[in-house]
Amino acid sequence: MNASPKTTDVAAEAAAPAAGAGPADRLLATALENWRQRLVAGGLAMLAGARLWWRALAVLVLVTIGMYLPGPAAMPGTLPVTVVQPGFHQDDLNRPDLYEAQFMQLAQVTAPRRDPGKRLVLWPESGMPDYLRDGYPRRFYLSTTAGADPKFARTRIGRTIGDGSLLLT
Repeated sequence: MNASPKTTDVAAEAAAPAAGAGPADRLLATALENWRQRLVAGGLAMLAGARLWWRALAVLVLVTIGMYLPGPAAMPGTLPVTVVQPGFHQDDLNRPDLYEAQFMQLAQVTAPRRDPGKRLVLWPESGMPDYLRDGYPRRFYLSTTAGADPKFARTRIGRTIGDGSLLLT
């Protein structure tokens, strides 16, 4: 494992009133924009495949213009966002003997905020092998989940990120 994890708390930047989207807004919007990009690309491919070039060009021009228009006004309120990048080596991600050490490293850099309240915590999807939902075969929990119990694993994660927080991996 890499000994230099990185965590970024972008609450201050997300809270700053800005004319456009702040860093947290852009981070969350990236995931939401993915489906739009696929929809536009698929539509352009269909129009081009049907040899409707002028319509494909019109869609491309409209999308390009839309990219330069200002975004919606910032919504009132703030949501602190903590981004954790632990720097695990790819070869170590599937080693059960390192699961607990990896979780401890994530937990250490994700310590609950001093001011309790809502926040969004982002962990890498490969940083947590636990099965958190009930209903999987017992052998799945035995090999990967903390305490071999999904309720225990959820409680442990909840204590790590703090009350009122939401974790996305």
